[in-house]
Amino acid sequence: VPYAIYSSGYIQYQKKNYKEALKDFKKLKENYPDFEHYQKAWYIYSKLLYLERRFSEAIKEFTSFIDANPSSPYTDDVYKERGFSYFELANYQKAVEDFKRTNLFYWQAEALYQLGKYNEARNAYQKEFANPESEWKEESLFGIAYTYFQEKNFTEAAQSFQNFINTYPASVNVAEAWVRLGDSYYYQKKFQLAAQAYKNVIDFHKESEFMDDALLGAGYSYFAMEDFKKAATYFEKIVEESPESPYYLEATFQLAESLLNMENYSRARGYFEKILSTHPKTKEASLSQYEIGWCYLGENKYNLALEAFEKVIKNYPQSEKVPDALLQKGNCLFNLKRFEEAIKTYSQLIKDYPQSNLIPLAIYQTGASYFKLENYSKAREHYQHFIKDFPENPNAPDAQYAIGWTYFHQQNFSQAKEAFQKVIDMFPQREDLVEHSLYLIGNCLYNESKFAEAISVFNKMISMYPESRFIPPALFKIGEAYQRLKQDEKALNAFRKIVEDYPSFPDADAAQFKIANYYIRQQDYRKAATELEKVIIKFPKSPDLSLAYYWTGYSYYELKDYSNSASYYSKFIKLFPRSPLLGEVYYRLGDALFKQSKYKEAASAYFNALNTSREKDILMNALYSLGLCQENLEEWSKTEESFKKFIKNYPKSELTLQAHLKLANALFKQEKYPQARGYYTWVVENGRGSELVVEAQYRIGDCWFKEKNYKKAVIEYLKIPTLYPPDKFPQVKQWSFNAELQVAECYKALGKIEEARKTYSDIIKTPEYKEEWIKKARERLRELPE
Repeated sequence: VPYAIYSSGYIQYQKKNYKEALKDFKKLKENYPDFEHYQKAWYIYSKLLYLERRFSEAIKEFTSFIDANPSSPYTDDVYKERGFSYFELANYQKAVEDFKRTNLFYWQAEALYQLGKYNEARNAYQKEFANPESEWKEESLFGIAYTYFQEKNFTEAAQSFQNFINTYPASVNVAEAWVRLGDSYYYQKKFQLAAQAYKNVIDFHKESEFMDDALLGAGYSYFAMEDFKKAATYFEKIVEESPESPYYLEATFQLAESLLNMENYSRARGYFEKILSTHPKTKEASLSQYEIGWCYLGENKYNLALEAFEKVIKNYPQSEKVPDALLQKGNCLFNLKRFEEAIKTYSQLIKDYPQSNLIPLAIYQTGASYFKLENYSKAREHYQHFIKDFPENPNAPDAQYAIGWTYFHQQNFSQAKEAFQKVIDMFPQREDLVEHSLYLIGNCLYNESKFAEAISVFNKMISMYPESRFIPPALFKIGEAYQRLKQDEKALNAFRKIVEDYPSFPDADAAQFKIANYYIRQQDYRKAATELEKVIIKFPKSPDLSLAYYWTGYSYYELKDYSNSASYYSKFIKLFPRSPLLGEVYYRLGDALFKQSKYKEAASAYFNALNTSREKDILMNALYSLGLCQENLEEWSKTEESFKKFIKNYPKSELTLQAHLKLANALFKQEKYPQARGYYTWVVENGRGSELVVEAQYRIGDCWFKEKNYKKAVIEYLKIPTLYPPDKFPQVKQWSFNAELQVAECYKALGKIEEARKTYSDIIKTPEYKEEWIKKARERLRELPE
């Protein structure tokens, strides 16, 4: 019977009908302990349990077998099969012990690998690989490489994977080896070599299950090399061609990251938003929401960026990105100039995440926000806190530099100097800040009126940093300092150096203008005009260009070159129609034209001045000069109108007396003698001490004379030699002579020939009168009838 049962079971075993075989061998084990082949039947029964994956039962039977039969010929097989059972149950330590007993080095290595004992595993793999008859040589060499990889010994791992590839180029594991070779290079930051390894899979193992690993690795490698365009190509291949890939979400996120770094913000945002909609509960979703904020930041859309970062804080409160989102929310508010809100946000970050590595930046930005609010004391307090708590932070030099600026803005130049000096002493490695701090110390000294010291510091900076971008502004300050020290020649040298050596300096035009202004102040208008024309020619976009045209016109006027003066004033008017100086320039153009006797053009310029200027003096003088032009053009009605308007608008002007006289003359020319006489009388009555009174008195006589009222004319004419005898008032003796001459004419007209003769005789006897005047009187005397 036991033979029959054994035969039946063995046949089923051979047919791999393990369930039926188990029944027979179990019956033998339990019922026929004296069967001749009992040990073999027990072993087969135990092995059948293993083959049926009933590993715990198999282990129990194998153990019982060993205990019962320590010297059985099946012992090695039992240990081996029990080792595999332990391995399947992940009891790797027990598996190692059984494999070690049977010298199964490869499987011993596999179990040790699973235990994380990579060095021991490697030794076992190496023993297996050294066996020339081993069937596991290829797998052992592969395992050796993986042990190095798991130990993060990526140098050895790379060499081992390369060795495997070279030894077994046709292995089914070669694609995986190329991927791990790429990984090993990647972790050594040898990104170009990593990319080449991954591309070997992509180009030559297109059907490999490791294709997506290779695409992902290539994407990461190019991303690390900042070749974001190539990185995006590999990530996109997974996204577009392998939507079921386990790397699909990661690849989508990294594709968006690549696009973000390419500044393709719209496409990047599209992929981030896709992750939010398709994988809302994942870690990538919170990261995507955060990166959406960065997309908007890249587009300077701070309001939308602010909303995105707020969603991270609200919708993903457990996300690792919440502190970053708080920081960026504060930065958005900062850029939106909502500084008070920015301060609150930075404070929330500091309060809620005191251990965050972002705390230094939050404190720094709080200081910057107070700085923008011009609360310099608070700003300084936070910068000082920052330096005290984080002296090694990369922003510490900038914080110390900002402290200097807080004092500078408060015009506490002494403290500002000390703060900037600390930048120089404490952070010499930051040459950019040292250089500018020296420049600012010079400015502090200048603002303290320590001009000689300021010059010394500026020169020190120039000497230390001969290529500095602050040399031109330093030279400018040196020039101004020398001006304050009354050392004009040295000042001019500094300004000239700027113009000659740094013509692209934004204030080079101002330096040239200062040179010109020096000559204006010296009233050396020839040199002034030359230097001003340099401003016009060399710096056609200068903010001082309008002043250059103005003063060039002024200088030529002072040089009595009225043609050039008018030319520059005309160019000013054409080029600067909105200048606040326009009204004055119209007035000065009028003066330059007037000097050339171009009264019509001058009148037009004065008229434009009246319609353009808002300055009282310009309006007053332009109106008066307009009247003079009209007078010279003999436009008497217009002359009358202009001087009447002048008298009405400017009754207290120093020119009012002249205006009355000019108005009277205009009326006289229009034969409006009574009105003219009224204004002449006003001049006489109100012009005491002025020579104009004498002329006005004479013109009163003329009015009566023109009206043929010779008696009244005589009375008015005689007032002049009577009140202003030529021996006592030689400055007006011309009017005395003219008056006496007219008196004689009046007598003649009245038929009083003797009185006329006597008057002429008196003129001839007056020693103060000029010979040509006396000659004229003699001629008139001879013409009188006998």
